[in-house]
Amino acid sequence: MNMLSEDLEILKKILMKLNYSEKYISVLSDYLVDRLKEYKFDAFTPQFLRVQLSPEIGRNNANDIAEYFEEMKVGGIFKTKLEKFLDKSPYMK
Repeated sequence: MNMLSEDLEILKKILMKLNYSEKYISVLSDYLVDRLKEYKFDAFTPQFLRVQLSPEIGRNNANDIAEYFEEMKVGGIFKTKLEKFLDKSPYMK
């Protein structure tokens, strides 16, 4: 599996967990791959995702997805902000 297909799979997992539709994920993935080729990059970076997704889904959501992407690349898993908040909550222990 090449790096781009791995990155697409990671992005798909993130977007699915955030309840984006499969159709939207497909369209967004195609758009991102086209932009990646246009800039002659080999793979996604958190900065690339942040810049490309901001006009589509808003700056805050793009920042969150870029952060989740980086966590997933480094550690293999990611937690949403809500999950992190609940992990720290004294009421959830």
